Amino acid sequence: MENILDEDLGKQDLNTYYEAPSGRRFVNFIIDFIIVYIIKFIIGILIGIATLFVYIDVSLVFIAYLFGLPTYVLYYTLMEFFANGKTIGKLITRTRAVRIDGQKLTFTQAFGRSISRLIPIDPVSAIISDRPWHDSIPKTMVISDK
Repeated sequence: MENILDEDLGKQDLNTYYEAPSGRRFVNFIIDFIIVYIIKFIIGILIGIATLFVYIDVSLVFIAYLFGLPTYVLYYTLMEFFANGKTIGKLITRTRAVRIDGQKLTFTQAFGRSISRLIPIDPVSAIISDRPWHDSIPKTMVISDK
Protein backbone atom coordinates (compact mmCIF):
# COMPACT_ATOMS: atom_id res chain seq x y z
CA MET A 1 0.00 0.00 0.00
CA GLU A 2 1.28 3.43 -0.94
CA ASN A 3 2.15 5.76 1.92
CA ILE A 4 0.47 8.99 0.90
CA LEU A 5 2.42 11.00 3.46
CA ASP A 6 5.74 10.13 1.80
CA GLU A 7 4.59 10.61 -1.79
CA ASP A 8 7.09 12.76 -3.65
CA LEU A 9 5.42 15.44 -5.72
CA GLY A 10 8.28 15.39 -8.22
CA LYS A 11 8.60 18.00 -10.91
CA GLN A 12 5.27 17.40 -12.59
CA ASP A 13 3.54 20.07 -14.61
CA LEU A 14 1.22 22.16 -12.46
CA ASN A 15 -1.59 21.38 -14.90
CA THR A 16 -1.60 17.77 -13.65
CA TYR A 17 -2.79 19.01 -10.26
CA TYR A 18 -6.33 20.07 -9.52
CA GLU A 19 -7.13 22.62 -6.85
CA ALA A 20 -9.26 21.14 -4.10
CA PRO A 21 -12.92 22.15 -4.21
CA SER A 22 -14.10 24.59 -1.54
CA GLY A 23 -16.40 21.95 -0.01
CA ARG A 24 -13.46 19.66 0.70
CA ARG A 25 -11.48 22.56 2.09
CA PHE A 26 -14.35 23.39 4.44
CA VAL A 27 -14.38 19.76 5.66
CA ASN A 28 -10.58 20.04 6.22
CA PHE A 29 -11.19 23.12 8.32
CA ILE A 30 -13.90 21.46 10.46
CA ILE A 31 -11.82 18.31 11.07
CA ASP A 32 -8.66 20.26 11.92
CA PHE A 33 -10.63 22.67 14.10
CA ILE A 34 -11.89 19.71 16.15
CA ILE A 35 -8.40 18.16 16.35
CA VAL A 36 -6.81 21.44 17.52
CA TYR A 37 -9.47 21.87 20.21
CA ILE A 38 -8.97 18.29 21.39
CA ILE A 39 -5.25 19.04 21.73
CA LYS A 40 -6.02 22.30 23.59
CA PHE A 41 -8.44 20.43 25.85
CA ILE A 42 -5.77 17.86 26.74
CA ILE A 43 -3.24 20.63 27.42
CA GLY A 44 -5.86 22.37 29.61
CA ILE A 45 -6.41 19.20 31.61
CA LEU A 46 -2.65 18.79 32.10
CA ILE A 47 -2.33 22.41 33.22
CA GLY A 48 -5.27 21.93 35.58
CA ILE A 49 -3.65 18.84 37.07
CA ALA A 50 -0.33 20.68 37.41
CA THR A 51 -2.02 23.49 39.34
CA LEU A 52 -3.12 20.93 41.93
CA PHE A 53 0.52 20.32 42.79
CA VAL A 54 2.17 23.63 42.00
CA TYR A 55 0.81 27.03 42.96
CA ILE A 56 0.60 29.27 39.92
CA ASP A 57 -0.01 32.95 40.65
CA VAL A 58 -1.38 33.62 37.19
CA SER A 59 -4.89 33.57 35.82
CA LEU A 60 -5.82 30.29 34.13
CA VAL A 61 -7.35 32.36 31.35
CA PHE A 62 -3.93 33.90 30.71
CA ILE A 63 -2.39 30.42 30.62
CA ALA A 64 -5.08 29.28 28.18
CA TYR A 65 -4.21 32.15 25.84
CA LEU A 66 -0.52 31.50 26.34
CA PHE A 67 -0.90 27.93 25.05
CA GLY A 68 -3.87 28.43 22.69
CA LEU A 69 -2.36 30.30 19.75
CA PRO A 70 0.97 28.44 19.77
CA THR A 71 -0.91 25.13 19.74
CA TYR A 72 -2.88 26.25 16.69
CA VAL A 73 0.20 27.53 14.85
CA LEU A 74 2.34 24.51 15.77
CA TYR A 75 -0.32 22.00 14.70
CA TYR A 76 -0.69 23.46 11.21
CA THR A 77 2.99 24.30 10.69
CA LEU A 78 4.38 20.96 11.83
CA MET A 79 1.70 18.86 10.17
CA GLU A 80 1.90 20.63 6.81
CA PHE A 81 5.70 20.68 6.78
CA PHE A 82 6.51 17.19 8.06
CA ALA A 83 3.48 15.37 6.59
CA ASN A 84 4.07 16.60 3.03
CA GLY A 85 1.39 19.32 3.04
CA LYS A 86 -1.18 17.33 4.97
CA THR A 87 -3.02 17.82 8.21
CA ILE A 88 -5.36 15.21 9.65
CA GLY A 89 -8.24 16.93 7.85
CA LYS A 90 -6.37 16.93 4.54
CA LEU A 91 -5.38 13.29 5.04
CA ILE A 92 -9.05 12.29 5.45
CA THR A 93 -10.22 14.35 2.45
CA ARG A 94 -7.20 13.37 0.30
CA THR A 95 -5.91 16.89 -0.28
CA ARG A 96 -2.58 18.58 0.41
CA ALA A 97 -1.03 22.03 0.52
CA VAL A 98 1.71 22.70 -2.02
CA ARG A 99 3.66 25.64 -3.37
CA ILE A 100 2.20 27.46 -6.38
CA ASP A 101 4.64 25.51 -8.60
CA GLY A 102 3.27 22.22 -7.24
CA GLN A 103 6.32 21.40 -5.11
CA LYS A 104 6.46 20.52 -1.41
CA LEU A 105 5.99 23.39 1.07
CA THR A 106 9.04 24.94 2.68
CA PHE A 107 9.00 25.38 6.44
CA THR A 108 8.63 29.14 5.94
CA GLN A 109 5.55 28.63 3.74
CA ALA A 110 3.98 26.18 6.20
CA PHE A 111 4.59 28.69 9.00
CA GLY A 112 3.30 31.53 6.81
CA ARG A 113 0.08 29.61 6.15
CA SER A 114 -0.36 29.08 9.88
CA ILE A 115 0.27 32.71 10.81
CA SER A 116 -1.98 33.95 7.98
CA ARG A 117 -4.83 31.88 9.40
CA LEU A 118 -4.71 34.12 12.49
CA ILE A 119 -5.88 37.13 10.45
CA PRO A 120 -9.40 37.57 11.85
CA ILE A 121 -11.10 37.85 8.47
CA ASP A 122 -9.10 35.09 6.73
CA PRO A 123 -12.22 32.85 6.51
CA VAL A 124 -14.05 35.67 4.72
CA SER A 125 -11.21 35.87 2.18
CA ALA A 126 -12.03 32.29 1.17
CA ILE A 127 -15.56 33.38 0.29
CA ILE A 128 -14.78 36.59 -1.58
CA SER A 129 -11.71 35.49 -3.59
CA ASP A 130 -10.31 32.51 -5.45
CA ARG A 131 -7.83 31.74 -2.69
CA PRO A 132 -7.96 32.49 1.03
CA TRP A 133 -5.20 34.69 2.38
CA HIS A 134 -3.50 31.75 4.06
CA ASP A 135 -2.88 30.48 0.50
CA SER A 136 -2.21 33.73 -1.35
CA ILE A 137 0.15 35.35 1.18
CA PRO A 138 2.67 32.44 1.34
CA LYS A 139 2.07 31.61 -2.37
CA THR A 140 0.56 28.17 -1.83
CA MET A 141 -2.54 26.24 -2.84
CA VAL A 142 -4.44 23.13 -1.78
CA ILE A 143 -4.73 20.36 -4.35
CA SER A 144 -6.64 17.10 -4.57
CA ASP A 145 -4.48 13.99 -4.32
CA LYS A 146 -4.43 11.57 -7.20
